[in-house]
Amino acid sequence: MRRRKPAGLLLAVLALALVAGCAQASARTDRLYPGAPPGGSEASVAWLFPRGGGDAAARIVREIGAARKTLDLAVYSFTDERIAQAVLAAKRRGVRVRLITDREELRNPYQKAVVGELRRAGVPVEQNSHAGLMHLKVAVIDGRTVITGSYNWTLSAADENDENLLVIRDPALAASYGRLFESMWSDARDFQPVGP
Repeated sequence: MRRRKPAGLLLAVLALALVAGCAQASARTDRLYPGAPPGGSEASVAWLFPRGGGDAAARIVREIGAARKTLDLAVYSFTDERIAQAVLAAKRRGVRVRLITDREELRNPYQKAVVGELRRAGVPVEQNSHAGLMHLKVAVIDGRTVITGSYNWTLSAADENDENLLVIRDPALAASYGRLFESMWSDARDFQPVGP
C-alpha cells in the first residue's frame, strides 16, 4: 500500500523554498525542484529574485509563450510592455485570455496604455469595484501552471524592487487558483468590465 503524503506538503515546500532562496538569492536565482504532491501528480516550483539576478519578466514571457488554451491573469500593476506583447501573442495564437486588474492602478497612464492595447486586441478586462485593492499578481496557464509572488508586472519590479516570483506546475494548485479567478470574474458586484 502506497503511503500518501500530507496535504500541506506543497505549502511546506514553498515555505522552505522561500526561506532557502532568500538566504542564497545571490548564489542561484532560478531554481526548479520537482516533488510529488498529494494525489500523485508531479509538481515543480521555480523561484526567482530579480535583484538577485533572476530575470522574472523573461520567465513570465516564456511561460505565457507556452500557453496553448487559457491564460487567466489577475495582476495589480501591469505596465511592462514585454509581458504585454507576450499576452497579445498568446491572444493571436488563439489562447483565451482574461485580465482582472486594480481600478486605482488603471489611473496610471502606463497601465491605462497597456490595458487599452489588450482591450483593443479583444482581451476582456475587469477591474475591482469593491473598497479594497485587487492586489494579486497571478497567472493561471492552461490549468496546470501558476505564476505568483510579490512581483508586479512593471519595469520597477524588474529593476528596482525587492521582489519574488514563483512558477508552480501543479494541476491541483492551478485548479484552486482557477476557482478563485472564476469567482472573481463572475462576481458582478465586486468586479466590473473596464469600459472604453
